[in-house]
Amino acid sequence: AERAALISRIQELKARGWTPLAESLRFAAAAVPAGTRLILLTDGEETCGGDPKAVVADLCQKGYVLDVVGIALEAQAQEALRALAETCGGKFVLAAEAAALPGILIEIAVPAPQIPDCLAKYGVDPKIVALLLEHLPYPACDPMWDVILRFLAANPPAKVIVGTPGDDILFGTPENDLILGLDGNDKIFGFEGNDLLIGGPGDDLIQGGPGCDLIFGRARK
Repeated sequence: AERAALISRIQELKARGWTPLAESLRFAAAAVPAGTRLILLTDGEETCGGDPKAVVADLCQKGYVLDVVGIALEAQAQEALRALAETCGGKFVLAAEAAALPGILIEIAVPAPQIPDCLAKYGVDPKIVALLLEHLPYPACDPMWDVILRFLAANPPAKVIVGTPGDDILFGTPENDLILGLDGNDKIFGFEGNDLLIGGPGDDLIQGGPGCDLIFGRARK
């Protein structure tokens, strides 16, 4: 019912070509309890004379967290909106096109998994660390994590590719990739970039590319 009502309200809106960020944030905060996480979706900076910095500072004091998603922004607008998000400890994400928005909004809405401090200190995306903790045989804080997470911190993956329990053929991209084979007899190809390539417990074929790759095989169960 709430979804239908929300869609109906959105369809009633008419674009007028202005960007009242400050007033929009006040309106959104008034509609939800203090401490709520707000997501600001915008294609530009404030154009209606408001002071979004002051509004966001006030929202922070009341316990709100603000994430900002920008669409096709110029460099100056990106920096200004990034600063807004960071005021309350939120995220700033840039969408190159509208088609990317569903995935971005889901990513923001899902809280980051909790990981041990000994692994969080490397600054690697917590979702990637949680994925590796789930599938690799090393206990938390094992020295092997130092090797893996230092590599990922120096070579952040543009793509994370995870196999299935069956036999897979997994191809990387020209960028840095993390490719994780699960069960089955997998063929993993890294291509260019500095890739982290991890086989599973099956009979895997793993081939790196011309970059500086880190390759792990795993013993059969």
